[in-house]
Amino acid sequence: MNDENIHIKDPDDKIIVKDNTQIVKLQGPQGDPGPKGEPFKFTDFTQDQLNALKGPKGDKGEPFKYSDFTAEQLLALKGPKGDPGSSGGQATSQPVEIYEVVWGNAIASNPGADRGYLAFDPLTGWGYLHFDFKLKTPSGNGNMVASLPPNAPVAVRLIERSVDVNNNSIYVERNSRIIKGWGVPANNRYIIDIIGYWRKG
Repeated sequence: MNDENIHIKDPDDKIIVKDNTQIVKLQGPQGDPGPKGEPFKFTDFTQDQLNALKGPKGDKGEPFKYSDFTAEQLLALKGPKGDPGSSGGQATSQPVEIYEVVWGNAIASNPGADRGYLAFDPLTGWGYLHFDFKLKTPSGNGNMVASLPPNAPVAVRLIERSVDVNNNSIYVERNSRIIKGWGVPANNRYIIDIIGYWRKG
């Protein structure tokens, strides 16, 4: 405290205090504790005071992991058992259908079964035509070389497979069971699978 006088005014008197020692001597006994105050409420603060209490933005936290939770916390996260769902349509197992190739200008390249057939899945419409053949005479451009039986599916769209580097090919046109050749020479063995969608005609 500096040397300036401190004036304590009282309704009846004026006291001049010159130093710290006099202040201590003037201090009375400690009073009784006051009543316990109410805790602060959010509404006790102005918006400026609330803004002043807000600290700087922290770093982005890591997402929760399963291992962060105790067994009790995981159980608390589990909701009530739901109602049973309605029974949806159940796919029925259906065997793949096999249709043997009817040979013509194209013949099986070697003796034995499974040289020419269509394997067809009626559930999906997916199928492939396996064709292990050679031609007796050149196919020309667009001539029939073999066919599928009348009860076989038909090709949904044009399906085709090249047989050599010159893009000579074997193909089946849309809505057809006829196997045709384009520029395929005779007496050479070719083994191809033509894959695509088929449907019952």
